[in-house]
Amino acid sequence: MFGTDWTGVDELRPGAYMFMDLDQHALGVCATDEIAVSVLASVIGHNRRAGHLLLDAGAIALSRDVSAEEFRPGTGYGLVCDAGYGAPLPGLAVTSVAQDHGMVPVADP
Repeated sequence: MFGTDWTGVDELRPGAYMFMDLDQHALGVCATDEIAVSVLASVIGHNRRAGHLLLDAGAIALSRDVSAEEFRPGTGYGLVCDAGYGAPLPGLAVTSVAQDHGMVPVADP
């Protein structure tokens, strides 16, 4: 952004390219470790019978954008990563969301 006077400006919308996202990654524009924004969520439930984890982050925190699915199936609403290192955990993604909650299918009970 270029400018010298931002008086009265209370919002900027630079777009996904500013921070990169999984869609940009799927297109080969950036590496996973170049994605600048992540959401820290907690597992608040585990339904073994249904085979999913329940997160305290949903559409409000994660967005309802699944555009990366077209180029990288299994991405869903976001990948689940190791909180300490930020590395994606194989086979885990948020596949459905409600307003405040996300679901992560887990094959291994």
